[in-house]
Amino acid sequence: MAPVPIPERQPGDMTVPPTFGWEDIASVLLLVSAVALVFLLLGAAVATLSGRSEWQGYLGARSLRPEDEAGEDVPARG
Repeated sequence: MAPVPIPERQPGDMTVPPTFGWEDIASVLLLVSAVALVFLLLGAAVATLSGRSEWQGYLGARSLRPEDEAGEDVPARG
């Protein structure tokens, strides 16, 4: 039996399809997205639990009316 001749390749012919390895890239992107989402959710949960009293204190201090130099209350706006 004679060996099958290998066809001569033309310049510019692609030897690897353009979608070769896309499954690996998609898997890595999906994994990175999932890790980022978990990180953001945990960060938001921790900030909510620990920062609640600080935020309420900030809002409470903000709602106090400043006093004028004579020690009397400043009239409310509006």
